[in-house]
Amino acid sequence: MMSQTHVLLSAAAFTKPGAPVRNSAAILGAIMPDASIYVMLTILRLQGVEQRRIWDEIYWQEPWQFFSAVSNSFPLFLSIALIGLVMQRFAKTPMMVFVSVFLAGLGLSALLHLAFDFPVHADDAHRHFWPVTDWRFFSPLSYWDSRYFGDYVSLFEGLIGITASIILLRRFKLVWVRIAVGIALASYLLVPAFFIWSLSTG
Repeated sequence: MMSQTHVLLSAAAFTKPGAPVRNSAAILGAIMPDASIYVMLTILRLQGVEQRRIWDEIYWQEPWQFFSAVSNSFPLFLSIALIGLVMQRFAKTPMMVFVSVFLAGLGLSALLHLAFDFPVHADDAHRHFWPVTDWRFFSPLSYWDSRYFGDYVSLFEGLIGITASIILLRRFKLVWVRIAVGIALASYLLVPAFFIWSLSTG
């Protein structure tokens, strides 16, 4: 799914008013699995590499496939979440409480991201169980590719985003939160439009 959907979904699932550490961890965890892609895209575009070459060729090469495996690893984020949850049982200092809440929130949020990504990656499947195995699940569904029902999956994803947004708007009354949710919703139109324009201009 698109990154903004993951952020909205994790925010709806894990955030609450008056919990800045937990909330920050949830947002960061939602972004972490996609972070390697944004780093790759930024570096290569600054070097003048055409976007078509990035997705058709370079993305499938090392070290980017390694970074993608790390950032999409169920075992890695499960370990982080478990460490945080166990620490919470024994945390006795403010710093330990901070670290335990942050690790648990980040790990659980990233796991939610991976759980929703797992069934909607077809040809572009990740190594979700690295480093235990390099196996990939090539799903019959894709969140973007119309050859694998991407149009229908996109509609379902949009419904998830809208539902999560409604939950967040009811939960938070702060103006900046409402603005952020509005930007996330607007990105469903702006992000695809940007990628189409970027591909057409090389």
